[in-house]
Amino acid sequence: MKSVTTASASTPADSDSDSDSDDATARTSLLGASSTPSKDFSSKLDSARHAKFANARGSQSSHASPDYRPGYHLGVLLSLHLSTFWLLDSLKDPILTLTTGIESQPTAKMYSIAFTLLTTYLYNLFQETNRNRLFHCLLYLYSSLFALLSLISPTRSVYTSYLNFLLTESYGSLVTAHFWGFCNAHVEFQDRVYPIIIGMAQIGAMLGGFGASGGDDISRRYFVGGCLGPIAVSISLYIYESKYSISVPGTAPQKSHDVWRGLKLIRKEPYLHLVLLLSTVYEVTLTVLDYLLKLLSIRKYSTPTGVSVSSLTTFLGGYAAFVNLLSFLLSVFVFERLLRRFGFKMSLTVYPCLLVFVTLLTFTSPSLWLVFVSMGLLKSLAYSVNDPLKELLYGVTTNEVKFGCKSWIDVLGSRIAKGVGSMLTGSVGGDERKLVQRAALPCLVAGILLAGASVRVGEMREEIGSRKVGEGEEEDEERNQGIEYEENTGIEMVKDDDEYNNNRVTEDLIAV
Repeated sequence: MKSVTTASASTPADSDSDSDSDDATARTSLLGASSTPSKDFSSKLDSARHAKFANARGSQSSHASPDYRPGYHLGVLLSLHLSTFWLLDSLKDPILTLTTGIESQPTAKMYSIAFTLLTTYLYNLFQETNRNRLFHCLLYLYSSLFALLSLISPTRSVYTSYLNFLLTESYGSLVTAHFWGFCNAHVEFQDRVYPIIIGMAQIGAMLGGFGASGGDDISRRYFVGGCLGPIAVSISLYIYESKYSISVPGTAPQKSHDVWRGLKLIRKEPYLHLVLLLSTVYEVTLTVLDYLLKLLSIRKYSTPTGVSVSSLTTFLGGYAAFVNLLSFLLSVFVFERLLRRFGFKMSLTVYPCLLVFVTLLTFTSPSLWLVFVSMGLLKSLAYSVNDPLKELLYGVTTNEVKFGCKSWIDVLGSRIAKGVGSMLTGSVGGDERKLVQRAALPCLVAGILLAGASVRVGEMREEIGSRKVGEGEEEDEERNQGIEYEENTGIEMVKDDDEYNNNRVTEDLIAV
């Protein structure tokens, strides 16, 4: 029989009868305690919680000035990742155009929703084991898939072009979301360090855009970016972890993990509703404008024999370089000054206001270079200003929210918003005039909705104070798991005792 140490069984038994009595007393005590929440367990849990947050506040106050060194290293890491992503992203649409035509882009984006749902589910299924190891496994998995696809050639058939589209979209979303979750959990003085990370990252993004420009040999560039890029990111992450002794907090092995917990937290917390809107709704407008840019550029670089792939990749590579150069300048010279002068709440409204203005301007008189500049301005401001502000919103949340909820918001939520935009673009059949007529009002509504969400979430962030969003949910889950453990232990003791008594009866019968 299993031995269990309790307060009611503290004296050793000298005989079988004494042992049986002590075991029965222990079971009665334990089962009685398990029928209601354990006060001792709750008090110990609360004490540990208060001590944890007190230590966290003390450690933050002990730093007189920010340490920028982790920011530079993380900037290099994100730079390597974005150089890979922008190279692949700049090749993604030319590959699709070459095999199926640009008219199939909305369909590919709709497929990416289902594919991203699958990858996000798998990510959340395994993320509680070891988040460090998961990040590395994710990078090596994508590296292997991109290497295999480059050997087959992404332009070989319709299926390979669609697979390339899905892998590129999911890679950019999932790896980027995990990176920022990592930063939100470990970087202090985020308002000072994040501009450094973003600024350095745009250098890599510019190089990725230039790498996609010119030439017809897509497979070679695809292999260099898709296979070697994620490996370089993983090596850089290993160096960072060893240098700063980083261990991403995970859940204890005995703790049950609910894959859908992140979605449940988003549903329960009004603050996360607004973060979801702020992180996703603008993608509707960007998806429509991006498709309009591709239609106009393909019309410009079409020849009697078809689309010039080299000219199209050069144009899109130049567009990527323009976006990231502008983003670099904004992150270095604008973001921190904007935050200091106008504050966090006012800074959040800059991007929604610009989105509404650009939507009205672009749909009034669409042309290739107007859409080029408009998209460049919107994307660069999103990367350099809106995204860092969005990440700062997670500063008042728990690690459960930073990793579990953020992956659903940034990956799946963003993909669904792009899917809504793709429904608008897919309904026009490549007709630019129909696209402008049908998409103008939904894009304007998305901009207004984004503006309202930005104002309200800024107010809620100030109202939260010292409380952490999602904190009560974590405490309730841990307390319930402690109660469940006590109940299961009591049931197991009853089963063991029944088995023990049956064995004793059998032995007595044999003896007789």
